[in-house]
Amino acid sequence: MNAFKTYMTTKKELEVVESRLRYLYDKEEVLAAKYLGIKQAPIFSESTTHNSPTNDSTVIQFIYEIEDKKQRNGLSIKEEIKTLENERKRLTESISKMEKALREMEGLEYQLFYLIKVEGKKPKKAVHITAETSGLSLATIWRHYANMKESLK
Repeated sequence: MNAFKTYMTTKKELEVVESRLRYLYDKEEVLAAKYLGIKQAPIFSESTTHNSPTNDSTVIQFIYEIEDKKQRNGLSIKEEIKTLENERKRLTESISKMEKALREMEGLEYQLFYLIKVEGKKPKKAVHITAETSGLSLATIWRHYANMKESLK
């Protein structure tokens, strides 16, 4: 059952990293709109967009804000984006390895978990598939599902 928790935790970590990356990409767009006059800014823009031509001082201000290390973690926006992209890649690779291992594991609980959490099947469909592949009755599989229901949350 630790495999279930590890998989679920890693998936949540990936969601957090992707959420933070989306925020930083949006922030980068806002800064580009603010200093470089790019017309398309995110909806929650921090300032109005400038349509004037860029000059050297605005480009320097843009670079300064992108490279400024006043973020909460001591990294600039550019550095944090790079770090999070590397983390996303590492987590994605880990999840792929976990899914492969879960697919190859034997046992009713592992089969049910794989079908429900990895493949996204509904519990009823997963129980029917597991019953067909294992040759056991539906009632037996539903009992196993009831025992592991907490692990699926």
